[in-house]
Amino acid sequence: MKEVVLTASVLILALILFRFLFRTAIPRRVQYALWALVLVRLLVPVQLPALPVVSVLDVSQQAGQQLTAVLERPVEVPTQPAAEPIPDNTQTQVIQDIPNTAETSTPLPASTLSLAQVLDVVWKVGMVAMAAFFLLANLRFRLRLKKSRVPFPVEGCPLPVYLSDRLSSPCLVGLVRPAIYLTPAAVQSDRLDYVLLHERTHAKHLDPLWALLRCVCLTIYWFHPLVWAAAILSRTDCELACDEGAMAELDHSGRLAYGRTLLALVPVRSRPTNPLLAATTMTSGKRQLKDRITRIAHQKRPILAAVLAAVVLAGLAAACTFSGPRTAVYEDGIFTLSLSDLSPYSAPAVPQNPTIEQHFDLDSYGEGGETPPWTMREGPRSENAGAMLFLHSKQSGSGEGLQETYQLFYYLDLMGTDGFITSYPGVPSERQDEWFYDLFAVDEEGNRSLLAETYGSAGGQLLTQDLNGDGKEELITDRQLLLQWEDTLYAVNYADLLAQRWPAFRTLEGARLSARGSCILLSGTMEDETGTTTSFLRTLTFSGDTLTVDQPAAGTGEPVAVPLEELTVYEELSDPQPEPWRESIRFGSNFDDQFYFGIYTLEDGTCVPRITLENDDVVPSFDRLPLGVVSGNRWLDDFPALLGYQGLLAGWSNDSKEVNWTIDLYRWNQEEGLVRFLRAESTLLGNVRILDLNGDGDCELITDKQLFFRQDGTIYTVTYADFLKEHWPAFRSLDTAAADPLEGCVVLAGTCQDESGSTVSFFRQLYLEDSGLILGD
Repeated sequence: MKEVVLTASVLILALILFRFLFRTAIPRRVQYALWALVLVRLLVPVQLPALPVVSVLDVSQQAGQQLTAVLERPVEVPTQPAAEPIPDNTQTQVIQDIPNTAETSTPLPASTLSLAQVLDVVWKVGMVAMAAFFLLANLRFRLRLKKSRVPFPVEGCPLPVYLSDRLSSPCLVGLVRPAIYLTPAAVQSDRLDYVLLHERTHAKHLDPLWALLRCVCLTIYWFHPLVWAAAILSRTDCELACDEGAMAELDHSGRLAYGRTLLALVPVRSRPTNPLLAATTMTSGKRQLKDRITRIAHQKRPILAAVLAAVVLAGLAAACTFSGPRTAVYEDGIFTLSLSDLSPYSAPAVPQNPTIEQHFDLDSYGEGGETPPWTMREGPRSENAGAMLFLHSKQSGSGEGLQETYQLFYYLDLMGTDGFITSYPGVPSERQDEWFYDLFAVDEEGNRSLLAETYGSAGGQLLTQDLNGDGKEELITDRQLLLQWEDTLYAVNYADLLAQRWPAFRTLEGARLSARGSCILLSGTMEDETGTTTSFLRTLTFSGDTLTVDQPAAGTGEPVAVPLEELTVYEELSDPQPEPWRESIRFGSNFDDQFYFGIYTLEDGTCVPRITLENDDVVPSFDRLPLGVVSGNRWLDDFPALLGYQGLLAGWSNDSKEVNWTIDLYRWNQEEGLVRFLRAESTLLGNVRILDLNGDGDCELITDKQLFFRQDGTIYTVTYADFLKEHWPAFRSLDTAAADPLEGCVVLAGTCQDESGSTVSFFRQLYLEDSGLILGD
């Protein structure tokens, strides 16, 4: 819809300009015919294939993306809460009894409408109102004519003629069977022939049909002032074209008599004739009537060159507005832009979630007035190694999964400030698969101010990394990059960045920091040259003041098939659940009254899961945590079918920047309970995926370091770097690995040696087959 409105607007403005420039040089019949381009543009909402011209949609692509983002932005409509807010809880607690879930209640879900939804309702209501007005106006006009008309036979006239005293001017009415309606003043002997000639010319030009189509356009695009302007001007050009056609059949004296007839019969009105009336009345404004009489008195021969120029320019304008956006250069999706091309980020005055202070005492910067870490700084800020995030506290209420999870992080040296970050689930309920982060900077006097807001997917990573080596670390989520350059903040939305500059881009499936921290890996879907949706991998690097989206070079080696016999068999662990634990987090009543899941932290920092059952007959369901539950450097998830088992996954990182994760898998059955059977490693939590690569119904475990899969009852493990070093002589280093759910493979990215001996980047796909692994080219 917005594409049609935009292109039609440009086309109407172009025709209005041509109408002014060629107002005395081209026939009005040509000018009138050009309005058919606008009719087609408005009533046929399709785009032609890309033409070798500058398409309006290409030029306006960035503005269109920004408009779409504004229109689709949800607006929360608050509702009355069902009960009091849930009281604060501390981050850690020893698991004792399951609380009574009836003691707490959650607010009613907030209803939301986007601006696009509101405008859609307004448009449809207005369209119905305009259609009703159009029908009523024309039915009333036809009934008035039917009651007052008297047949008026005219010899030699091919159309039926009626006389009515309820008309202000003669007109032609009717689409299928048009008829001429005359006023008593028009039947005088010296005027009748010219009036009939005028109305027959209207019928010859099919003007009743164009009048109806004009009304349809106004009904659909009732909100658009340029469509109204086009309707009024095209109606004026209709009368001028009719005069021109009629005078073509008259000699000089006849044209003068025709002009006198118009002066005598055409009523002059200060307002334009109702454009929603599907009849060709002769009513005109004073200026329009003067123009008509002037053209009759001083008929000029059209200038052929002007006619050709007008037609060519109108055709060019139509090509620019009918043409679709240029087809993507499908091997492209590579571009560099300066930060000056981006709009600086401006933080809102207040956080989007005003209830955050119900969960944290922000003015004391800690539960119980604890000392913030930046007050213990030794030396100036510049002497510190880099930004650090410290998880402070967590509140888990009665919502499901992550819905009632709140976190607070202290940070040091992030974008030149110290402060803290509050993390909370998306509101309204439709956005609870997202987490939002508010950054508060704290000055030396302890005053806090909202520095920025960003967001990421639920359970995703909140990381800091110095991407461009300037000593200032950027804040990275899997949806946005927040960076600072010369005291100016910029928020880069990955999906918007690709959509605005890469026409083949379709969806963003993932964004993650590479294992070496040199770039952000973007993966998703694009459209190839055949129109098929396929996956892509791009790198986003930040160097100096420029952002670069690049495509890793494809692997230069031939495909390699590695049978199962050459792969490493993983020796399953068989460790019972360890005890005792130091502290625990419970996510119990979120899911079921008969069982709940929890996670322990042991004395050595290891995290293990726990299931608490109401009784021994209860069988827990392992599909209750589809997004997992993340609490800072601890992660709990469940799996119904992974490597032949069902059970729980526990992950943790003892690194202050939450890298280098350990992942333990626990199988469960009623006889043994939870038993650890596998340990894996991943640099980043966001790179851990549970995915069915080969479609056999049993999932594989994929990290950015390892792949675990099961074939014929045996679990195999692959460490990517060792695998590539053994089977690909050109391999040099591995940057990262990521699961591609669309292609059903693991994408490997890193560096290799090309034929000239130079080190270049690469990406290759690793596929799982029944017989083993295939390293694609």
